[in-house]
Order: sequence, then structure tokens, then C-alpha cells
Amino acid sequence: MRRVWLHGWASSPEIWTLLPRTKDDHKINLSQQNASREFATFADMCWQQLKITEPLNLVAWSFGGLISLAWLARYPQWVRSVTFIASTPYFVGKDQWPGIERQRLDTLNHTLTLSPEEAVKNFWWELAQQESSSKHCFKFLMTTQQGDQRWLLHSLQWLATEDYREVATQYADRCHWILGQHDPIVPISLESKLPGKVSVLNAGHCPMVSCPEELYAIIEGGANASSSPII
Repeated sequence: MRRVWLHGWASSPEIWTLLPRTKDDHKINLSQQNASREFATFADMCWQQLKITEPLNLVAWSFGGLISLAWLARYPQWVRSVTFIASTPYFVGKDQWPGIERQRLDTLNHTLTLSPEEAVKNFWWELAQQESSSKHCFKFLMTTQQGDQRWLLHSLQWLATEDYREVATQYADRCHWILGQHDPIVPISLESKLPGKVSVLNAGHCPMVSCPEELYAIIEGGANASSSPII
């Protein structure tokens, strides 16, 4: 079954370099698409990169998870499963839903308007501190950096506003969430709230860098993996 890989905010398909892939797999480059104020329009533009001949298995990291859910909502006949890595159907902490504080997103948005390169660099550094080899992780993340200021600002706004919890619940049987115990973006407290299968890694937000072999084993295990294994 063909697998499609979707990267996260401010990164590129190079984020998947350390994971095995087959010649039939496809890596979507989200930041090559023109940013639009309408998230659904942007997701459709990304969908057009694919030449669909059979149902797909999606693997999505962080922001890429929102794109996957938009596809699942609009093209359920073509999405067989989604493996979400350090992702959530709603990134903002609100009411009883754990997530990022809105003030933190506003601060990042302000920093991006002043110095995009510095903002992304600080963001990568924060993520790297939660991984087992922080210097290696930070260096690797910097090599994957991509997206101009306009794209970064638009996609950050989508992270703050898009809510796909109902879609995830509707298609819970197709969703597999892989969380990091030390993730500063997607809190581990979401484990009991996410619809579908949930697995947990001893990692932060970037397990594809810090523990690629363990991550890939869970991805490959798919439906055969036990619920919420701790690695």
C-alpha cells in the first residue's frame, strides 16, 4: 500500500531522511504551495501533488496532521489510514483540551514578523532540548528548515485556528497517534482524549530524529501494535 509522508511547520520533506521509505512512497512538500488564507484551499492544492490510483496510508508530523485530517474529511474513500506523529486535531489548549497556550502562539507570531529566521531557530532549539541528543537534533532540524515569512505566518495562523476533532472522532478507526512523553507542543495528557489508537515514545516532538528506529517500528506495526506501548 502506497504511503505518503507530510512534514510539519517550518520544515521540509528532509525531516524524513532518517526513516526507511520505498520507491512508491511520496513526500509532500507543503511549503512549496502558495499560502492561502483558506486552509481548505491550501489542503486541496497539496492534494493535487498526488496521483491517486489506490487508497493511501498517510504519515504526518505535527502541522502535517491537520492537512491529513482535511484530506480525510474531503476524500475519505482515498485515505486508508493516518499515522500522526507528535500531532493533534487541535493544537490550542482550550477548556478541557490540552494544547499550546494562545499567548505562546501570539508571541511566536510577533517574533516571526520581526525576524523569521531567528524565530524558527529558537523554535527548533526549544524542540531539540527535549530529545536524547539535543545538539544532533538541533543541527538536523536546521537543515530541514523551509518556508518564507508569508507561508510561516499563514501556517501558524492555521495551527492556532483549525479544529478537526470532529473529523478525527468520525474516522477514529483510521487514526493512529504517536505521542512523545516529553513533547512541549503536543502534551502527553492528550493520550486519553485522542480518538483512535495511541502509542507513546520516550521522546519529544521530533522522534524521527531522536529515535527513528523505534518510531519506524511503531509505524510498521500499524494495526498490529498494542494500544499505548511505552518504548
